[in-house]
Amino acid sequence: MKSKILLILLYLVSIVTGYLIHKINVIPNKYLIVVGIIYLIIILFISLATLTKSNKVIKIIANITSIIIILGSFILNLYIVKTLGFLNNIVSTYKTEEYYLIVLENQYNNIDELNNKNIGLTPSTSANALQALINMIDYTSVIDDLDVLSENLLNGEIDGLYILSSLEEMIEENNEDFASQIKILKTITIEISIDNPQVETKTDEVFNVYISGIDTYGDISTVSRSDVNIVATVNLTTGEILLIHIPRDYYVYLDGKDGIKDKLTHSGVYGIDCSVATIENLLDIDIDYYVKINFTSLIELINKIGDLEVYSDYTFTSGGYTYTKGYNTMNGSKTLAFVRERYTLPGGDRARGKNQERVIEAIIKKVSKSKTLLLDYLNIIDALNNNFATNLNSTQITNLVKNQINTMQGFNVTSISLDGVGSMEYTYTYGKSKLYVMVPDESTIENAKEMIYNILNSNNL
Repeated sequence: MKSKILLILLYLVSIVTGYLIHKINVIPNKYLIVVGIIYLIIILFISLATLTKSNKVIKIIANITSIIIILGSFILNLYIVKTLGFLNNIVSTYKTEEYYLIVLENQYNNIDELNNKNIGLTPSTSANALQALINMIDYTSVIDDLDVLSENLLNGEIDGLYILSSLEEMIEENNEDFASQIKILKTITIEISIDNPQVETKTDEVFNVYISGIDTYGDISTVSRSDVNIVATVNLTTGEILLIHIPRDYYVYLDGKDGIKDKLTHSGVYGIDCSVATIENLLDIDIDYYVKINFTSLIELINKIGDLEVYSDYTFTSGGYTYTKGYNTMNGSKTLAFVRERYTLPGGDRARGKNQERVIEAIIKKVSKSKTLLLDYLNIIDALNNNFATNLNSTQITNLVKNQINTMQGFNVTSISLDGVGSMEYTYTYGKSKLYVMVPDESTIENAKEMIYNILNSNNL
C-alpha cells in the first residue's frame, strides 16, 4: 500500500515538474530528450516493481528511488517557482525619487514652520514631487540653478531647498562646507509609474546592452547619478563581446535637455531612458537592452556566484582593502571598493573604467565556463531579485541562458575606453558654476563606432 502511495505521488510530482521545466524553458531540447528518456525508464522500472510481484530487494530499491526523485523534484520545483516569480516581475514599472527638504542647521525644526516661506526648486523638479510638497505646506517657489539655490540657502535668501537626494550629494562634492551648515528636515520618497514597454524578442544573435551603475545602495528603482556607463556589444554566434567604457564626466548633450552640455553621470538623475538615449546619440547606435545595477547589486551578485579573479594594473589600497598588480581574489565588498577607486590611480577615471571592465570580464568568464550553469543562474536570480532593473523580458533572459547551456562557449572579451581632455565647464544640471568635465576625444568615439559595427556585422564577413 505504501509503495502505491509513493507511486501516485511520483506521478503527480513528475507532471508538475515537467510542466515547470517546460514553463521556465532554459534547458536545451537535446538535454531534455536524453534526461526525459532516462526518467521514463526509471519511472517504468518503479511502476513495474510496485504494480507486479517483485522480490523484496527490488521493491525496496524502487521505493528508495521514488523518495529520492520526489524530494529532488520538490527542491527543484521550489527553485523554478522562485525563478518564474522573478522573471514575471522583471521589468520595472516605476521609478523612485527621493527628495530632501533642506534647511539651515540652526533654523527650522519641523516642516510646519516652513508654511508661507520661500522654497528653492530646480527646473527639473517633477510634478509628483511638487504635489507631495504642496500636500504638506503652502510655500512660495524660487526656481533657479542648483548652485545658485545652494548659495541662496546658505546666505538666507531662501528658507528651504527641495531637491533630489542625488543633487544634494552633488552640492557636497562641490562645496565641502555645505553638509556642516544644513540639515535634512524631511525625506520624501515618491514612486512614479513609468512607461517602459518590453522590447520585442530579437531573432538575431547580435545586440547592444547598456550597463548603468548608479551610486546608491538599496532600492534599485531610485534615480541617481550613473557612475558606471558601459556599452556591451555582443555577438553570440562568434562569441565576441566588446565592452566600451564611457567616463562618468564625459561632456555630452543630455537627451531632451536643451542648452549647454553636461556630465554623462548626471543623465542618471533624469532616469535610465535619458542615459540610454544620450549614449545612443553619442555613439550613433541603437541600444537594445539596458541593465541598471547599484552597490547592493554588485555585492550580492559576486557573493552568490563566488569570489572573482580580477586583474589589476596597479598596487593600491582602497576601502580598507589592498590590491596588488596582477590577479586578485575578490568577494563582493572588495570588488565594490575596487571599481569605485579613482583618486589614487594613475589616469583617474580612465583607470577606474578599466577596472570596471575587468570585473565584468571576470563575471562573464566565471559564469560562461561554469559546468553547473543552471545552479549559477539560480544564484544570480536570487542575488539580483529586486536589485537590478532592465527592459529584458523573461523570454529574452531564458533564451540567453538556454543558448549558453546549449553551447557552453567561452567569450572573447575586448575592452576599450573613450577618452578626452579634462576641463572646467558649465553644465546643464549644476548651472552657473563650472565643474570638472572630460571633453571628448572624437577619434576615440569614431574608433568605438567602427569596432561596434565590426562586432555586429562579423557574421556576414
